[in-house]
Amino acid sequence: MRFDHRNVRLAAAGFASMLTLLGVAAASVATAGSPVTVDLRGLRDRGGDILVALCSSATYKARASCELTQRFPAARLNGPFILQAPGPGRYALLILHDENANGKLDANLVGMPTEAYGFSNNPSKRPGRPSFAEAAFEVGNEPIRLRIELVHWP
Repeated sequence: MRFDHRNVRLAAAGFASMLTLLGVAAASVATAGSPVTVDLRGLRDRGGDILVALCSSATYKARASCELTQRFPAARLNGPFILQAPGPGRYALLILHDENANGKLDANLVGMPTEAYGFSNNPSKRPGRPSFAEAAFEVGNEPIRLRIELVHWP
């Protein structure tokens, strides 16, 4: 099952590409790599779903489906959650709070997101997605912890 992002109308192509990066809706199961603990901040309500994608440089730049994707109800989020990285390497983490659980990033008439999103390393708030280098972090053999601040546009 794939997220249907074809009906999303966004003025800024960067936000549309973020949907493509979220890739597959079903949880991907990986057995190798380190656990990545994610402390998500800025969640304003518990409605809808949390969409998560862990992307390598190749999938991030190509706007292809990422190596690891998960979707779960925001109501289940009672603290940090853990992802199992597919293996050592450099990754970027993308998170979308899909408040109405429609599987896409909603936007207003001028293309600005109306739902919160975040990236690893918390790059500065601006239209479009950050470069891979801005969001990338290293996964090795040891567990790591990330703190992600969701971005909300007025």
